[in-house]
Amino acid sequence: MPDICMCVAKNCPVAERCYRHPKPGTKREPLQTYSTFEPGKGADCEGFWPTVYKPIVYKRAVVKFNGGRGALLCNRCRIIVATGNGTHDDVEHYCVECKGGGNAKDNG
Repeated sequence: MPDICMCVAKNCPVAERCYRHPKPGTKREPLQTYSTFEPGKGADCEGFWPTVYKPIVYKRAVVKFNGGRGALLCNRCRIIVATGNGTHDDVEHYCVECKGGGNAKDNG
């Protein structure tokens, strides 16, 4: 029995790719904890745990993992600009302060 909270969502679009769901073959036991998490969010679900991790290589965007969730960082100050396990555009991203404030670098 995995020591995680399993997902029992019925119509999740990423169930076959999520370790928390029994569809990819994760064994579950009667004494397991269960939740439905957020099936409508797909890969952006807080509980989504990919069965196979294939890293996406970004050349311009700065993307890191933050507690198992993807975090898009500001290219200048490195604060989190967006979260989620989806893909991000491979362009430079800036927070409000770095984009519009007097501290922003000239990227032109």
